Amino acid sequence: MLKKLNKFKLSTFVITLLILVQGVGMVFGYKSVIKDQQIKNLQINSLVQEIGDLKEENLSLNNKIVDLSQKTLNDIKSIENNYKSAYSSSDENIKSLINQLETTKKTYSQVITDKQTSIDSLINKNQKLDELKNLNNQIKSVLLLGENQHLTDTIILVTINPDKKLITFIGIPRDFFIGGRKINEYYQKYGIESLNQQIETITGIMPDHYVKVNFTAFEEIIDSIGGLNIEIEKDLVDERYPTDNFGYKTVTFTKGQEQMSGSRALEYARSRKSTTDFDRIKRQQQIISAISEKIKTLEFTNNINTFAKIFQSLDKNIETDLNILEIAGMYEEYKDYQISRNNVLDNSNYLFSATNTAGQYILLPIKNDYNRIKEGIIKLI
Repeated sequence: MLKKLNKFKLSTFVITLLILVQGVGMVFGYKSVIKDQQIKNLQINSLVQEIGDLKEENLSLNNKIVDLSQKTLNDIKSIENNYKSAYSSSDENIKSLINQLETTKKTYSQVITDKQTSIDSLINKNQKLDELKNLNNQIKSVLLLGENQHLTDTIILVTINPDKKLITFIGIPRDFFIGGRKINEYYQKYGIESLNQQIETITGIMPDHYVKVNFTAFEEIIDSIGGLNIEIEKDLVDERYPTDNFGYKTVTFTKGQEQMSGSRALEYARSRKSTTDFDRIKRQQQIISAISEKIKTLEFTNNINTFAKIFQSLDKNIETDLNILEIAGMYEEYKDYQISRNNVLDNSNYLFSATNTAGQYILLPIKNDYNRIKEGIIKLI
């Protein structure tokens, strides 16, 4: 019994010991397992941390890559914009330079054109002057003067062109200012040679002859041929027509035809207070033309007494470098030529109005251009 008990105790002890050993082993094993698990957990956590760090690094790197990509893209765009701007600016500069060159080209082309025009104009003017010189050799000319109180207030250059069979009256106004004085003063102060020189300066024509007529000759010649039938172009009223006793009277002319005596024709030719000096010159040309036309109708053999009166009046009342026979010969030679009248140098074509230092009314060539007057005269004669 005792043995059995001891065996039982021993068995129990052994079993207990085994259980204890096993338990201790299990405990140690469990601890080992726990330790291993902890180590694994630590490793896992470490790995997770590393993965997290890697993720952050990767994210950071990715952000950097994105930033770098964006910066690179921005840089590329900036370069592109700068290039475009530079190209555009360069293009604009080129365009501007081209425009400047075109403008300069046009400017110089215009300068060249203007110069060429000036040269052509000068050549043309020289040709015109040469033409005028040639005409001077071909045509004959007479300076017809009407005297009033020693001043030649009527100045008409008469040109005779045999080629055209044309007689042209060119009226030069008495207020034409040349050489420091009015042209109507030259004959009185310096003589016919000086006046002829001024006429040549103005017209380019040196008169071959001159005829100065006073009022008496004017009236007597008209009366001797039986008066004139004149077409009055417009009504005319002059309340300050000068009389022989240094007074004034009123003269009136009504538009239409009028048969005029010598004195009446003189009033018509001289009146100018209610019109212009240019109109007066045209009326004078009209009267002279009418005298010529009237004389043409007279047969010399049938009107010897009439022609004798004309010659007597001319001999007494005119001053000229022609003798009576020369005047008669010229009349006979040119009586059938056409007459061109109403040609006046005035402020509607070649002249402009001004006043001199003394306050007198004067007429001057536009732009002081006498060549323009000469060119116009070439066309007339």
